[in-house]
Amino acid sequence: MTAQIKWDAPSRFVEIEGNPIPARAEVGLHKMRDGKMLRGGVFYPEGTPRGTLVLMTGYSEFIEKYFETVADFSARGFVVVMPEWRGHGLSDGDGMEPTRLHLKNFDTNLTDLEDRWAALIAPLPKPHFGLAHSMGGQISLRAVQAHPEWLTALA
Repeated sequence: MTAQIKWDAPSRFVEIEGNPIPARAEVGLHKMRDGKMLRGGVFYPEGTPRGTLVLMTGYSEFIEKYFETVADFSARGFVVVMPEWRGHGLSDGDGMEPTRLHLKNFDTNLTDLEDRWAALIAPLPKPHFGLAHSMGGQISLRAVQAHPEWLTALA
């Protein structure tokens, strides 16, 4: 499968010893409506995908922390897409420290996911499944409440 994502700017993965970057991966930045640049990662399986897993992380987590999980789902034939939240990893943040999470309103995370859905997730093979942890669970539950058509299932 070839890359299908149109990024607003390039980005990179952080190399961590003992935690290799999965094969067939791409990473980039998308510009949010408020101008912040948020990173996303897409990981493609070998062969024809069975669907796409939208992996939504918890507080203080970042794409690279999930490389082992990504590899497991890719080996099962799924494209894995990870929208990184503002203030996490290499994504812009708000507040005094631009790389730290500071939200004035929880709607911000939902708005960020909405801003990225068409560019980052919708082009990927269906069905779309969600897998969320901690803060990602709160965001994903709000997302399926507002957009029930987005995901076939959520765990």
